[in-house]
Amino acid sequence: MKIINFFKYLINLPIYILSLFIVRDKNTYIFGAWFGKKYADNSKYLFEYVSKNCPEITAVWLTTNKEVYNLVKSKNLKVCMSYSFLGYWYSLIAKYYFISTCFNDVNFLASGNAKVINLWHGIPLKKIMEDDKINSITKKKSLYIKIRNFIFPFLKDNYYSTISTSETVNNIYKSAFRNLSERFDILGQPRCDFISENNANDCPPPYREKLRISKNKIKKLLYICPPTEKKGKLIFQNS
Repeated sequence: MKIINFFKYLINLPIYILSLFIVRDKNTYIFGAWFGKKYADNSKYLFEYVSKNCPEITAVWLTTNKEVYNLVKSKNLKVCMSYSFLGYWYSLIAKYYFISTCFNDVNFLASGNAKVINLWHGIPLKKIMEDDKINSITKKKSLYIKIRNFIFPFLKDNYYSTISTSETVNNIYKSAFRNLSERFDILGQPRCDFISENNANDCPPPYREKLRISKNKIKKLLYICPPTEKKGKLIFQNS
């Protein structure tokens, strides 16, 4: 743990303790993605849907990226910098957090008693989380991690629900997130909804062109890609 992060967590510990006693608003949702740096993925599409179709819900996007802040602001959607006064305020009162990667997608320092919904960011084609014996398991079982999570409980992944797309994927998630998620719900991925039959017109033009989607009809598509790696980028052509 970097010394600067240690003091950051120490200073914010009273805020986390306070958040454990606050009565949260069931009609306030916060969203974030990719460590707070991107406006993308399942969180983005669910956020936009809730913002446009659920007026009773206060939906707020949290980010640490000023460019993302300006982008979301330009769409006339509610957005805050994660660690601003308003970022802390909404993080303290929101009952539901929606993330696509990890707690760092939002302001996790005020997450006590919030229900965190893990939308995740894809279908596992490789071992992830608890099933990743090279990275995750070794790391999570270390004495250092246990002590760190005891002192700073907001650093431990703890999801109310993890969303999957099918019974098969649900079984994979139940193993991968077995010590991290209370429940697993088969609800599909929000980022795929915009190319469904009923939402063809909502599919952005660049996607319609690349995937050959007409405005009135969606074609069934199948892409098979190798597992992602931290290095390099994959470029493929649709045919």
